Amino acid sequence: MYFFCQTNKDALSYAAGEEMTFTVSLREDGKTVFPRGIIKYNFESDDGESSSGEASSSRPLVLSARCKVPGFVRLTAKLYDDDGKEYDGCGALDGGAGADVKSILPATPPPDDFEKFREQLKSEVMSYKPVLKESKKLKSAREGFDLYDIKLSCYGGECVSGYLTIPVGTGKVRCKVGYKGYGVTYPEPEYEDGTAYLFTNAHGFENGREPEYYAALANGRLKDYGMSIIENARPETSYFYGMIIRAISALEFMTTLDRWDGETLISYGGSQGGMQAMNAASYVEKCTLCDIFVPWMCDTAAKKVGRIRYAAPEYAPGLEYFDGTKVAKYIKCKTAVRAGLGDYTCQPSGIMAMYNMLNCEKSIKFTQNMIHTSAQPEGQDYYM
Repeated sequence: MYFFCQTNKDALSYAAGEEMTFTVSLREDGKTVFPRGIIKYNFESDDGESSSGEASSSRPLVLSARCKVPGFVRLTAKLYDDDGKEYDGCGALDGGAGADVKSILPATPPPDDFEKFREQLKSEVMSYKPVLKESKKLKSAREGFDLYDIKLSCYGGECVSGYLTIPVGTGKVRCKVGYKGYGVTYPEPEYEDGTAYLFTNAHGFENGREPEYYAALANGRLKDYGMSIIENARPETSYFYGMIIRAISALEFMTTLDRWDGETLISYGGSQGGMQAMNAASYVEKCTLCDIFVPWMCDTAAKKVGRIRYAAPEYAPGLEYFDGTKVAKYIKCKTAVRAGLGDYTCQPSGIMAMYNMLNCEKSIKFTQNMIHTSAQPEGQDYYM
């Protein structure tokens, strides 16, 4: 059983201050059901307003809210039984709608030295061509592909590491780099027809090791990585500084492959991977597509203007240099974005602020009742 949420118009089309009407029902296998219980719901808005209530689940709920400023309204709901316990086997509702979404701008302007920082970083990273340091051929899980566990040396001393899959043969292929989301884990190899695909881990450590190796890192030097307000006070001391250098180097490396067709270069990832993909695409001019979903670290200063933001890391000035709302204008290739109206790990207002700063061919899709890692059935898609 799951919640189904409909709005009285396109969820991205409301004006600031306009009433938004949400019709909420419970469904199972595509049919509306009316279990015995109580629905408790809550509204939050990027204008700072909030409200809550409850109603019987014996009929659909018709609820209304508004956002007085360019931003989003968040609607959450859960089903409870007569004893006040959360109903077992029913997914929660986490969705919403946007007001004047094309007018949502970053909460803060770029730092005064942003251009200088980017020019220096680009000069340093691009002056050191990534070199294949290690390449171990492994057994491929898909016929017709070769699989390699590779390490690349790059600027800054740390390696890029990941799995490279490439179709067997000598023909030219497109190239793609996928970036891993937050965590201390390595990626599984990805196979795509006609594609040389490098999927990197975020840290440059070894792939395919025993669980104890990653547990030691997660409880040691990589414990809560990227979350230090002190380290994030400056971009050069932030953990993300090295991560972005590795991301740029990985994308640049793919342009050196003899098999590259010289035409298609894709930067891809979700969440932290989306953040890496955006940053890499903003520096590597040969990139032809930035394909991202629920990109992390967009509008990290959102709380400064009263917008909803729950996710770590807490705001610090050094994060601005990697923030999607700041790097977006430097992405020149086609960019495709996917996001959730209920995702408050990567809040809709931040992703929309980033999208509005893109000066390239672009598209975006928001899905109703979708959180960061999953979506409930029948969530409607909205496009711009």
